[in-house]
Order: sequence, then structure tokens, then C-alpha cells
Amino acid sequence: MNPIAPITLAVSLIACSPASGEQMSWDDQTCSNKITFDARKIDRGALKGTIDALFKELPHVPTGLFQTQEEAARADVGKLQRECSEAIERQKGLKLLPLQGLESFRSALVQDTQDSCEFHLATMRAIKDGAALRDYKPALPACSEYVDALDGKTDLDAIWAKTVEASCRQNASPAACQNRDRAEAQKPDGLERKRLLVLNFGWNNCAVGFMRMNALSDARNRMRDAIAKKLKAQFKVRRQCQEGD
Repeated sequence: MNPIAPITLAVSLIACSPASGEQMSWDDQTCSNKITFDARKIDRGALKGTIDALFKELPHVPTGLFQTQEEAARADVGKLQRECSEAIERQKGLKLLPLQGLESFRSALVQDTQDSCEFHLATMRAIKDGAALRDYKPALPACSEYVDALDGKTDLDAIWAKTVEASCRQNASPAACQNRDRAEAQKPDGLERKRLLVLNFGWNNCAVGFMRMNALSDARNRMRDAIAKKLKAQFKVRRQCQEGD
């Protein structure tokens, strides 16, 4: 199971004649959206910040799994910490329109991003130190078997075997999948390969559902939809989609 990634949007400002007002546009995967506003009455910075908060900002800092030794060697905790701090400060600093519920939505966005960063930082640190997973408290009760194995408290081989069986279960050829993982484990760096498999397919698949951005995604979407409805009621918004959407 992978974290749910919201759609990333591009926002641009279009200058029009005073009579027609100014326009701001943003694109999603299938549609172009254009909002018209009177710049003499509406703070364009607050309008852009509102669009960014609702439709552009992600509740996480994009990162990936480290499934090979080469990928694991490139894991950069310091870089991720800096990116997380920048994202959180940017979200906190967005200028917003006075729409009901928008500040609460921004607070939820910041909390989701902070939580996501804690998850990914703990996972990244666990490449070298399994005990780091204990820093991500929301998943500990349900996923402790993976933490204990990676921290050397319990038998890593037993959890690795369980993880191999579970991760290969949906494979087109489960037996071949398991044989590949067993062959990987026999290589000179087999222990580290086992640890990465347990981290990526044991811990990650167990813990990712406890991230706020996933566990609360339905509630966040309802909040966003309600505020977007208020935005569209206050401004003229034109949405143009590809045929069939």
C-alpha cells in the first residue's frame, strides 16, 4: 500500500482589462480552471494562497522507497529535513481569503505534512538503525513486530520470511517471487537485503495506513470540497475538461 498522493496543480495569474477583471488559472490532471476577480476588491495574494492551499499543496514531501542497496546509500536525512521544514513554513505562511473553514483546512494540511515527514524521516533513519521506527508513534501498536525485528529484539529471519510470503502472495507467480527473494538473501549482503525488504514491504505496508494523510483523507476531501464550493459561490469559476470528463 502506498501513500495517497494528491494531484499537483499549476497556478498562474492572467492580467485582463479592468472591465473584465483579472483571472487566475490552475490545471489538474484533466481540467483547466479559471477564476475571474476584481483586483480592486480582492487581494490577489490571498486568492492565490487560497488556491494553493486547496488545490496545489501536498500533505507530504515527495520521497520514495529505498529498495536496493544503491538507493539506500543515497538516502539523505538532512535533505529531507530541510525540505520538510520548507514545506511546512510555506504552508503556514500562505495568505488566505476569509472563507469559513479555510484556516482549519490549512491547520490540517500542516499537521498532515508534519506527520508525513515524521513517518518518512523515521523510515529513512531505520535503514541504518531500526530503533528509529519507534519515533513514529501512530503505527507502533499495530506494526511493532517489524520494528522489533529491525531493532534486533526478535528474529529478523522469521519476520523476513513472513514478509516475503505476504509480498509475493498477489504476484502472478508467488513461488517464483519467493525464490527471487530467497536468492537475494543468499548474496554477500543478504542481511541488509533482508532488512530493506522488511522495512519496505513489512513496516511500510503496515504503517502507511496510520499516516494522517491516509487515515483522514476522506475527511480532508470533504473539507476541501465544502470550501471550494464557497469559493465558487463567491467568484466566477470556469472549468474546462477534456472530452468525456
